[in-house]
Amino acid sequence: MKGQEHTVMMYLVWAVFFLAAFFLVQEIFHTTIVTSTPSPLPLILDTIRSAINAGETGITGEVCVNIAPQGSITITRDMIERQLGFTGSVEFVCKGGGCTSTQNSMTLEGRSGRLCAKLDGGTLTVVWR
Repeated sequence: MKGQEHTVMMYLVWAVFFLAAFFLVQEIFHTTIVTSTPSPLPLILDTIRSAINAGETGITGEVCVNIAPQGSITITRDMIERQLGFTGSVEFVCKGGGCTSTQNSMTLEGRSGRLCAKLDGGTLTVVWR
């Protein structure tokens, strides 16, 4: 009977060790990898900037980028004006899920999609699909 108790105790010790190691790895993952995932906001602003530059040179096609936001991202008319220097008319359009828009902003809520921007006739249109 003594040998069986020793074997059961060893299994319990190893089980506790593996659970502690699992939770340690999970905590390291969440604190270093998840929190260090870069925001797609710079990519979004670069896409809008490219659409503005293309529209100013007479190219009226859309400039698009695939985005997978990790949380909530809001793009505002003021942000486009301050960071990109565009003072014209801005229109936000949501054609896909995970997006809400008003006249002055667009909020993307954690769903993957495609963000497109187009400058045509002095109006910058930002579309989420």
